[in-house]
Amino acid sequence: MTPPSEWDGSWLANPKALVLVAMVAPLVGGVWAGAQVAALLFGAHEPMSVGPGAAILAIPLLVLHSDDPALAWPADERWVLPGPTGYWFGTAVPVAGALLVSAALYLVMQGEVGVARRRRMGLDPEARFARLWESASMWVRWPTRGRVILGRVRYGPVTRLLATEDASLPVDESVPRLLRRAVGRRRGDRGAVLVIGPSRCGKTAALAVPAILEWEGPLIALSVKNDLLAATIRRRRALGEVRVFDPTGITGEVAASWSPLAESVDLAGARLASRSLANGTDWTSSGSDMSFWTAAGEDLLGLLFWVAATAGLGMGTVVGWVTSMDREGVMRFAQAFARHADPVIRADGEQVLAGLSAVWKTDPKQISSIFLVARQMVRPWQEPSVRRSADGSDIDLDWLLDEQPDTPIVSLAEDDTVDELDGLADPRRRRANTVYLCADLDGAERLAPVLGGLVDDLIRSVYARVGATGRPLDPPLLVVIDEAGNWPMKNLPGRISTCAGMGIQLMLVYQSKAQIDAAYGNKADVVVSNAVTKVFFSGLSDKSTLDYAASLLGQEHIVARSVSSDSAPGGGRQGINDAPTRLELLPAHLLRQVLPGQALLLHNTLPPIHLHGRYWFRDPALRALADGGPDPWQDQGDVRRRWALYPQSHPTLAAAMSRAWRRWRDRRGADG
Repeated sequence: MTPPSEWDGSWLANPKALVLVAMVAPLVGGVWAGAQVAALLFGAHEPMSVGPGAAILAIPLLVLHSDDPALAWPADERWVLPGPTGYWFGTAVPVAGALLVSAALYLVMQGEVGVARRRRMGLDPEARFARLWESASMWVRWPTRGRVILGRVRYGPVTRLLATEDASLPVDESVPRLLRRAVGRRRGDRGAVLVIGPSRCGKTAALAVPAILEWEGPLIALSVKNDLLAATIRRRRALGEVRVFDPTGITGEVAASWSPLAESVDLAGARLASRSLANGTDWTSSGSDMSFWTAAGEDLLGLLFWVAATAGLGMGTVVGWVTSMDREGVMRFAQAFARHADPVIRADGEQVLAGLSAVWKTDPKQISSIFLVARQMVRPWQEPSVRRSADGSDIDLDWLLDEQPDTPIVSLAEDDTVDELDGLADPRRRRANTVYLCADLDGAERLAPVLGGLVDDLIRSVYARVGATGRPLDPPLLVVIDEAGNWPMKNLPGRISTCAGMGIQLMLVYQSKAQIDAAYGNKADVVVSNAVTKVFFSGLSDKSTLDYAASLLGQEHIVARSVSSDSAPGGGRQGINDAPTRLELLPAHLLRQVLPGQALLLHNTLPPIHLHGRYWFRDPALRALADGGPDPWQDQGDVRRRWALYPQSHPTLAAAMSRAWRRWRDRRGADG
């Protein structure tokens, strides 16, 4: 029979055991030393005859008998100890010193074994997630004008709302005063938000819908699903007028109208309108470079738009000209306008006549190709329902920004009043108007020139207005494009880097980075890199997105502990070796496996952040907004209700603990 082996200390190979010993041993010694000091200074002036081992049993008893600490020690030694005041006074210094030693040993044992600390460009190059204070530039106490709330961040019992930044606003009041100067140096400015996540991961319900519900400025929302409109339309009606551009009637709402001919009253406007349609048309399926033919199609449509608008005709006539390659009818109008009595119309008419003549003088094969490209751009208006949606034009930038603030807000229902909707003191304040653009998934590609053209037309109008005034929009305009992979905007690589300076807060929602790569090719990285805020939701499994996220996260060093033992007969020495090992900061499988509604947030220059989305139907404050109720954060009279709806607005944990201690002390004094 093999005799039992002697203790070999193998348990020391467990790093948790070593840390536990390092923390407990000084504490035990401090409690024992404190009792000895109390006995010598304030007790019988004699030391206790017990060793440090007795302190192990005394520690839990001291917690139970804090009002008479002598009961925690052996009965035959209690006579040496003083009363509670003298005991705790004598114990304070030794125990405090022991706690400092324990903390120092813990930090030393948790250090980076074998990795020298480095500083590069003033930063620690070791990859890690953001600490609590490092995300302070994104903190908001509750919804703030001009900032989009992305979700919550949690550090133990502390919860904070995180929102996009805006350098024109002061640092949020939720940031402690000691951090405000550092936050002011660190924070950035408004930028586009890129949201990537697979279907049903929560990117719409936990981010896009809450962002719309809490946004108090004008809004453009484009989606292939009705859930975005259904969850937010009551709230948006409480803030201003809502118009739904729904050419195919999938929402059941009263549809607004829009026509590219509305701004084609002059040749410059007609050319811009045709460019908006070209920017909104999906050319990715062509499989070749379409830049030449797209430009030629734009030129042709611009000429036809001007002729139709000047003659008082509609989009149906333009579609007929393009599909039939009509020459005679268009040329008769152009020749008549070139001889018009109005000098402005005559000048534009001469240019249009020359342009159309040049088209018909080219090679017949090229003429056919140009008309085929133009047909692709006006194809949606071949449908009667889409053609009817172009009979007028209710949607423009002046209406969206409410340039006539004396117009009263439209009620939610016939028996509603403005005060019932939002509790507003002034029912004729400037409204936050909204335009929803809707189509079903099957019709998204077919209707892309219409919906994408309208969005491009509105954004282009913003650029023109800011260029004329020299001031960005105030309040900013929120543009949410849900399922953006269905709406490949040709000029997005240029717009995404500049729209924030125009006063546009852009939010793009994709299912994967592969959608961006397919739509923009070698310009895809331009779109991704110019999005200041990137949110990667759980469930991602496509390689392009995971590889991109991993490249931004980097790697970290961890301690790998190995145990070696001598194989000599009868046992031998045992060695423990610690060495640094590089691992990915967030392995790809973890990003796929995190809970639905949670996401990885990469914002500006901050370290990565673990973001918790807010499902609007689970959040009491968001549900109240979705029902068309007043803003909960503006209810100054009911502070406790605001704390319940926005826990992060509650005073700090230290202040809460201080109040709890005072209440307990007062109750104890009353009972005594």
